[in-house]
Parts: sequence; structure tokens; C-alpha cells
Amino acid sequence: MENEKDKNPRLARCLATGILFGVAIGAGMDNIAVGIALGLALGAIYHRLTPAPDKEEGDEKQNNDSAT
Repeated sequence: MENEKDKNPRLARCLATGILFGVAIGAGMDNIAVGIALGLALGAIYHRLTPAPDKEEGDEKQNNDSAT
């Protein structure tokens, strides 16, 4: 069985950041569960509204020796 990389690490980063933001907001409101739900929603919305990058961080630069 091969080790597969996460198919969409950008979504995971957005949701994790949303959860952290939601916990901070929820602690201020004295209702952490609502804060987490709002954070997840904001993370998902941010992911959908921002354009996807052309290349992911893990992509290697392709070797183009034909130009020589």
C-alpha cells in the first residue's frame, strides 16, 4: 500500500485556521461550540472564495533540458 499525500492540503489549512479562529471567538463569547462552528464555516467560505494557486508547495520544478 502506497503512502498517499493529502489530495487537498489547502482545504485542511483553511479549516484548521478557521477552527483556531473559532475557538478564540468562542472563548470570548463563552460559547466555544458556536465559535468552532462559525470558524469551520468561515474556513470553508474562505477556501471557496480564494483562487487556487497554480502550484502546490510540494511540486518540484520540472526538468526542461530540451531548450539547450
